[in-house]
Amino acid sequence: MKQQERSSRSRKAILEAAAEEFAARGYAATNLYDIVAHTSLSKGALYAHFPSKSHLATALTEKFQRTWDELLRQAADPSRPPLAALRDLTLGLIDILGSDACFSAGLRLTWDEAHAQGRPPTVQSSLLDTLTGLIRDAQRGGGIDADQDPELLGILLVGLLFGVHQTTAREKSHMAAERVRRLWDMLAPIMLPAAHSNRPAPR
Repeated sequence: MKQQERSSRSRKAILEAAAEEFAARGYAATNLYDIVAHTSLSKGALYAHFPSKSHLATALTEKFQRTWDELLRQAADPSRPPLAALRDLTLGLIDILGSDACFSAGLRLTWDEAHAQGRPPTVQSSLLDTLTGLIRDAQRGGGIDADQDPELLGILLVGLLFGVHQTTAREKSHMAAERVRRLWDMLAPIMLPAAHSNRPAPR
């Protein structure tokens, strides 16, 4: 059992070190020596868990995708008020991007791979679909102005979310969620029906 625990801790340490490097440098600019330097392990120990850099990247992207899919699934739960779910999803994503290096690295790796292949990132389209669906649901319930184009609002939210993430330094990641909250307050007069445009965005 102790051997299994040590192995599990080593694997976790390697993934976290790799995540820091991939998130900061991207796949191409990261090498295994940089990753090993972030741990107290030898290069041989790294190879025992991950035979190559690509295996490390795959482990991180798969972990990211599971978390991403679960966040979108929870947001689309029909039992939740759609406007609150919309806000919670954007705040939840910006929070985890700033606090979870593995998630942030998985996003960057997924994004970079898509651009290298000349295609849009699937995470972008899946997020847009989820946001647009929530906006439509909120419009049907009177929470968002029915005259607004739901897809354009979704595109705006996607752009704001990733824009805040990209322009907020990692050491100041705690500021990102507050910036998204303030942007929600700025968007409220645009999104809410005219009769309610003076009320605060849902908390």
